[in-house]
Amino acid sequence: MKKIIIYGNGLAAYLTASSLCHQLPSSFELVLLTPSKPSLSDSFYGNVTTPDAYQFNLNNGLSEPEVLLSTNTAFNFGTRFQKWAGTELSWTQCFHLAMPVESGVNLHQFVAREGHTDIGRYLISAKAANKGVFAHPPTDDHSSPLSRAEYGYQFCSRSFTKLLAHKLSKSSVKVVKGDVKDVQVVDDKQTQRIEAIVLQNGDRLCAELFIDCNGPDSQLFSKLSAAQSEDSLTSSALIVERKVSALSCDFATAQLGPPCRHVRSFKLGWISDTPVKDAVKRVLVCDPQDVEAAKQELSAQLVNAGLTAADATNKISTQEFTLGRRSQAWIGNCVAVGHAAYVVEPLTPAPMMLLQKDIERLLELIPVGRNMQVESKEFNRRFVNDYEHATLFHHAMFTLNTKHFDGAYWHKACDALGSDSEYCQDTTQLRKKLDRKLSQFLHRGVLASFDHEPFNEEDWTILHCGMQRLPKNYDRMANQIPKEQMAKQLQNVDAMLDKFVAKMPPHALYMSKFLQYLQQQYK
Repeated sequence: MKKIIIYGNGLAAYLTASSLCHQLPSSFELVLLTPSKPSLSDSFYGNVTTPDAYQFNLNNGLSEPEVLLSTNTAFNFGTRFQKWAGTELSWTQCFHLAMPVESGVNLHQFVAREGHTDIGRYLISAKAANKGVFAHPPTDDHSSPLSRAEYGYQFCSRSFTKLLAHKLSKSSVKVVKGDVKDVQVVDDKQTQRIEAIVLQNGDRLCAELFIDCNGPDSQLFSKLSAAQSEDSLTSSALIVERKVSALSCDFATAQLGPPCRHVRSFKLGWISDTPVKDAVKRVLVCDPQDVEAAKQELSAQLVNAGLTAADATNKISTQEFTLGRRSQAWIGNCVAVGHAAYVVEPLTPAPMMLLQKDIERLLELIPVGRNMQVESKEFNRRFVNDYEHATLFHHAMFTLNTKHFDGAYWHKACDALGSDSEYCQDTTQLRKKLDRKLSQFLHRGVLASFDHEPFNEEDWTILHCGMQRLPKNYDRMANQIPKEQMAKQLQNVDAMLDKFVAKMPPHALYMSKFLQYLQQQYK
């Protein structure tokens, strides 16, 4: 294994190239082939990351100070869902370390015993997000309430990609600009592999491994097909959930907003607002049949913000996505990464979580020779598991009585979970896993989990409570602590956190002071 070609011109391609450059031996020759058209799907990575992004960036040679000083990235405590699915369901899906355990009983069991689901009142990151304040969790003071909080980032893919491109220009990665004219594929025993890429200018590029990061079109990966057998699917086969349209635009702002993304539902679908330093990034997702009505809705919002009708229309970017995944993400000597392998709605940080996992999995399984069957088999197994486990969390947000839903987007989202849908027939095991999670929690508050899930128990606990899933029975071990005593203890925690959050600075003020400090330190 000597040469690797990464193909793409967006976040996934530059992030993959950066990771391979920093973590592979210098003996590898890395080439980033960038087409003339920029990636159009980057807005569907969701503009938010999980706390894992901090270490992931460090592994790629990007420190937090460099990211904050070079891009419009801000801090993120979580996502605030408002009147979700046309109901009164509102909660903050925050990041948090392990929740308190009393006498071997988890916090949510005591909350269930109290007869409500508002667990956010006992979580520092949820309260801070709702208040619009931020401060770094201390690493040397575990007695501080803030030490239990975790944070990710609110980012602009365009700004972040620009930083990565600048870093790569000073690295050993060779960047080649060119559009693909042809992909030459040859049979190699029981599968196929790419022999070379032919560019429009006639240049022919060869490598041992090709990584397709060019979005849903997957211009390289789609050229390959797996060896046919009775129990295998071709690489071009998509396990399709449904189609959605995404409209995106930016609202310029004079001041940074809260350390929290806001998601609200409306009849046509849902809207997310993600504050970064100089703007609010808005994404509207709807059913394709409602795209014109959604465009009018978004245009009216831009006009209300001070734009002319013509400027508002030009500012809106529209794209249609097919939600779902490919049956395999590595065939022959070609790997599909990010949107080239799957597309999930950016309701949660799942798109960035999965992209990071793709890259980490690829680094673990870089082949040592031309025969890549062992590596590809393991990559595909873990790819399917990661996608399905992330999708479980997403689907748990749509498991409501359908009488609450109104509009084509909501009906189709719910229908995709039905036992008669084509999608569900291909993912029967996924439905069973979700049913197990929901039934166990609703029965007695048990958090059923599977190996290596991207969303942890804290994420699931907050989601269940946010969706107001109140267990029929709480853990009887909770009775070790008298109800009145625990009720008083919970009230004290609620009041103490309110008092602490009241002293925290607004996100904009903290960021301003922190940037001033970093600029002095890194002159």
